[in-house]
Amino acid sequence: MTSVKKVPPGGYMTVYLALTVTVIMALCLALIEGCRYRGISLETECVMDIGMDSILAEYHRELQKQYNLFAIDCSYGTESASTKLTESHLLEYMNRNFSLEDVFLEKLLYRDFFAVQAEEAQAVKAAFLTDGEGEVFRRVAVDAIEDTVESDSYSN
Repeated sequence: MTSVKKVPPGGYMTVYLALTVTVIMALCLALIEGCRYRGISLETECVMDIGMDSILAEYHRELQKQYNLFAIDCSYGTESASTKLTESHLLEYMNRNFSLEDVFLEKLLYRDFFAVQAEEAQAVKAAFLTDGEGEVFRRVAVDAIEDTVESDSYSN
């Protein structure tokens, strides 16, 4: 009669491998998500800087030339000036920079891993030339005139 040897059930290697792969995969996915989050922060910061540069590039050239005053016309061709108009203008610039409309061969060469879009833009601090009954404008205009007089006296 042949004896059949009983083999104890195995599988400890399968359980060990499953637990190890699960931990390693969780670590890798956490690292990828952290990189994605920092990438979103960096892209948002860059787009906001580009939007602010675009807003500041719309400065009033006559005020700059005559009074050395760097001012932005917040009315944008309307009757009343408001920071809300500037905020909406900034939001438009930001969303244009977030979009992929201008990317060459976007379907073939580029994939948007962040899919970010600006929902709102907020101006925290703003000073108008008319604040304090025009005190800001008067002070800057006097400083510009004094600078001009001083530079003329140095050049003579």
